[in-house]
Amino acid sequence: MVSTPEVAGDLLFIGSCAGTFYALDRTTGKIRWSYDAGQEGRVEFHGNPLLTQDLIVIGTDIKDQPSGVGYVYAFQKATGEVRWRAAAGRGVASDIIRVGSAAYGVTLNDELISIDLNTGTLKWSFSTRPDRHDLLPAAPVASGDHIFFGDRDGGLYALNPETGKLAWKRDLGTPISTSLVTAGEYLYFGAANHVLCVDARTGRVKADYLADGWSFGRPVIAGDSLLIFIGETLTSMDLSLKKTRWRQKANGKWRTPRPHLWRQSVLVGNEFGNIFAFRISDGRQLWTGTFEGIIRSVGSADQVLYIGTRQGAVYACVPEVETRP
Repeated sequence: MVSTPEVAGDLLFIGSCAGTFYALDRTTGKIRWSYDAGQEGRVEFHGNPLLTQDLIVIGTDIKDQPSGVGYVYAFQKATGEVRWRAAAGRGVASDIIRVGSAAYGVTLNDELISIDLNTGTLKWSFSTRPDRHDLLPAAPVASGDHIFFGDRDGGLYALNPETGKLAWKRDLGTPISTSLVTAGEYLYFGAANHVLCVDARTGRVKADYLADGWSFGRPVIAGDSLLIFIGETLTSMDLSLKKTRWRQKANGKWRTPRPHLWRQSVLVGNEFGNIFAFRISDGRQLWTGTFEGIIRSVGSADQVLYIGTRQGAVYACVPEVETRP
């Protein structure tokens, strides 16, 4: 399993690297419906889905194949019926986000695409380097009047979400290695061994933190802190990027690409099946648990945590821990 478990009503949604997407009963774990995208070829689910009132939208990709076609699917949440399917080159491996009536994702070829949520029709695409398909792309983010997209050649772009027209471009000179996240009027992301804060209105770099390792994954904002993976550490920084608040080094390697916020803690998992809860304010370890398999994703709803592993197991658990600050 690789996509983050997402809950809607009494259903839990998760996609697998074996090419099957599942809707599970969130209480019992019983399969309500599933869709085998592998009938289209050897495909995988890497990005996290978009949930609307009645749809769940997610992309497949064919990362390990030199040719073929990946798709973006819109499933009826309740039944798994395919509302529409849109071809997307070698597939969309990023998270899917929404602006108005359109869904947006990034293909393996560093191409940002806009798809009509009602029909699955491609509205526009924006391509930077169509020959690049060696790494999973970073997810875009929307804020204000623009959608923002960073490519693996170091280009940062602000586009009109309706037309795809370029508003501004910034050449950073180093590959963008994480997804983008926003806080107020600023964009935050990792670019190789740099962590950057960029003015979303102009593309001007406000702060540039030189890290001691390569940044990766999907950073998150927690209050006035940025949580980001750098090398083998989960790092908490203030939003000015002038102060590192705390760091937690992995036992082995961190394998959950996105830190998961739950109550006053941040949850991450490693390659040995351990999940850790650190207090957001100071990084103090609150508790830990062990599961079978490499921890790849963490989701939550109410008191329950949902944990997906690379080996295909999904766990639902209620930690018996003290969670007060």
